[in-house]
Amino acid sequence: MKSKFILWAFFVLSFAGAALADSDRILMEQSTVELGSDETYTSDTFLVETFRYLAVTVVSDEPSAAGGVKIEQSCDNDCDTAVSPEFQYVSGWTYTAGSADNQYVAELNCKCARVRYVNGSNAQGSFHLTSYLKLD
Repeated sequence: MKSKFILWAFFVLSFAGAALADSDRILMEQSTVELGSDETYTSDTFLVETFRYLAVTVVSDEPSAAGGVKIEQSCDNDCDTAVSPEFQYVSGWTYTAGSADNQYVAELNCKCARVRYVNGSNAQGSFHLTSYLKLD
């Protein structure tokens, strides 16, 4: 009986640990809409004050434009309600098609953030972009 209780306790603890590991990130947005030559994907603008990082993962059969993966941040007080908020901080990277180095992370310092992706000169045949907000 004691060994069954110990096994059950380990199960509960392992389940709780797995739930805790996933609770520190929230899906912000994702897109699978393929982009044409030099086209841009722009996410909605999100309130990010309670989060520490924004992570973007890209998988595509074509490279981005130079510096085409962008995490943009706005410190404007009205960034969540303004039609066109100003983005004061921009982090940018270049995605290489087929690369395993395809996750980009920026530390959040402002009230709002969004993700932009500028495609390279060739139309995409496949595209998947996922953005997560992370607590740690």
